[in-house]
Amino acid sequence: MNPRSAALGCRRVCFAAALLSLLALGSILLAAQKSSSSYNITATLYNDVNNNPYALQSDGTNSAVYSPSSSVLTYLYPSPACTRCGTTAYEWALDVTQSSRWFLLTLTPLNGSPAGPFSGTQTFNGKLRSRCFDPGNNVYSWLAIQSQDTNCAMRVNFTYGRTDYTLVMSPLEAGTGTATVICTNWKGSLCSSWTDLPTAGVANANVAHLYSFGKGGAQTLIGSYALSFYITLTHP
Repeated sequence: MNPRSAALGCRRVCFAAALLSLLALGSILLAAQKSSSSYNITATLYNDVNNNPYALQSDGTNSAVYSPSSSVLTYLYPSPACTRCGTTAYEWALDVTQSSRWFLLTLTPLNGSPAGPFSGTQTFNGKLRSRCFDPGNNVYSWLAIQSQDTNCAMRVNFTYGRTDYTLVMSPLEAGTGTATVICTNWKGSLCSSWTDLPTAGVANANVAHLYSFGKGGAQTLIGSYALSFYITLTHP
């Protein structure tokens, strides 16, 4: 065989083998990211209370269940993607960006804010994130909540018109309200089910800030908007 042809053939085989190895590694990493921890969560999003619709709703008629699957990610951190978080299961995440599921969002301006990027109610294949903090605003484990934590946050990430947005209420975001996470099943050493809703009776209750993301991830504040929701969560 021509040595040059043999070398070329070897390079092709080696390249193919390397590519297959990278693809296999990518699949392993993706699977690890999807599992994220031992705390998979089944979440139920509700659409209204006493016929008063929430700003954040499910894709069902009255409510809908979002269970962990290959395309719907719903779990409590810790996560391989968050190395600084250790074993603290401080945040619930719901990601339906790779699925046929969605959630609904309505933006109602507050405090003289402009109309949002859309009017009415829109459906989004986006992400929800809810984390909790102790009184010193250090991240706090959902598993350690025995009664309730009123110092939590809710973030809604979505894309509209090729622009990425985030709607957030958080104790770290001045001028907004907070969320409350209530433990509904304390097992003596950890909590295994919760209710997540806006904190009532606090300054700026139900107020969230809407940001758009520009080039390089730069955030621009658009204004204040009402955020209401009611979510129940269980593990497993």
